[in-house]
Amino acid sequence: MLKNQMNSGLDMGEGKYIYKKTKMPEVFEDQALVKVKSSGICGSDLHNTIERKNKTHFTKAGNLPQVIPGGHEVSGIIESLPKNT
Repeated sequence: MLKNQMNSGLDMGEGKYIYKKTKMPEVFEDQALVKVKSSGICGSDLHNTIERKNKTHFTKAGNLPQVIPGGHEVSGIIESLPKNT
């Protein structure tokens, strides 16, 4: 795999998930980089994807694109820590 790519599980909405390679996001200097080894999809993830049928998903944070990373219960290996830790 290329260094600037990562494997991603993406929530396509309406209960559909796909697995594909995506561009690695930028890591800011005050953030850690974690290589995710596993990720769970819980009931709230399933509810959100099944109920989301519009092109945009509305949240308190604003509009999210239709395709969003799935899962939020992750475990992995710390690849790098912020410089001031």
